[in-house]
Amino acid sequence: MVNLKNTEREDFFKNKLCETYNNLEYDKLGDYITKFFKIIDEFSSKGIDIKEKELIKAVGKKDYISYACEISIMYHFLSKYSNFKYEVSNGRDKKNFDFSFSIDILDINIEIKSFSSEKNNSNQSPIKLCLNDDNDDILYRMIKEEYEKNGISDGIVSNNNKKVILDFLKKANSQLPNRKKKSINVVVLCTQDLDQYADILCHFFDSKNAMLYSIQNINTTCKRYKNIDAIVVCNMGYGHINILGIHDRTKKAPINGSDAWDYCLSIPNLPMLFWLRPNDFNDEEQKNISEIFFSHTGYLKKEGPPYYIHIFDLYNKILKSKL
Repeated sequence: MVNLKNTEREDFFKNKLCETYNNLEYDKLGDYITKFFKIIDEFSSKGIDIKEKELIKAVGKKDYISYACEISIMYHFLSKYSNFKYEVSNGRDKKNFDFSFSIDILDINIEIKSFSSEKNNSNQSPIKLCLNDDNDDILYRMIKEEYEKNGISDGIVSNNNKKVILDFLKKANSQLPNRKKKSINVVVLCTQDLDQYADILCHFFDSKNAMLYSIQNINTTCKRYKNIDAIVVCNMGYGHINILGIHDRTKKAPINGSDAWDYCLSIPNLPMLFWLRPNDFNDEEQKNISEIFFSHTGYLKKEGPPYYIHIFDLYNKILKSKL
């Protein structure tokens, strides 16, 4: 791939996308592809091999959107911070985390985890069940089976991502370095639609057992994930899903092709930062970190629980330019 001229590379990628996806936004595809290679070339100019071949081979597979999200986020910070470092050793074992950079005297270490696209054979939006009790998995299966008995197609009831969230945090905790003064360890969770986004908020806030529901719960969470200071949630995959037309049921986002690679967008990404250890950082540091991650958390906290409802309302207000 690296031996091809730019036009040949772009044509190869375009053909791969066109062969794979049936509902492409063709009028936006040119900008999408051009921005992709601009990103790849900028990484290369900094001596970072982003594995272009592997990414293009992943087209059509569930990993492609995850790769695209990771590259989108890393590119945002690469373009802003000259001290950007890629695939950094955690200094504890043989594991690496995704990247790091520094501001003033504060080192920022980041691990990205991306949700896969949920298979759905229906063009209808799935029914969202926010079940927060210990028996939520049993209730989910019972409701899903009842729908299927009545001839409602598989996928109409949306899966709960609780186990995926826990697995992501566990893995990120093992990859990030040991916490120390003048550094912050951040996990970025990338969703592909607001349904997954709402799942995360339910798991974080909307029950007495939720991770960030109370001081006691936060303390328990900090003990479990001792190497994580903060979590950022963003809907980064949504733009890619839209451009590629992966879900017919997904409403088109008001973005162009190059925007799909842009982290700093309120719509559709809506990044939000949640602190696990706010007391370890002064007000100025918290403010700076929130701005660095383009966090919208302040809007959400004004509304209070249940947060999973307000996330959709906030999204629509921004979309309609009411904020």
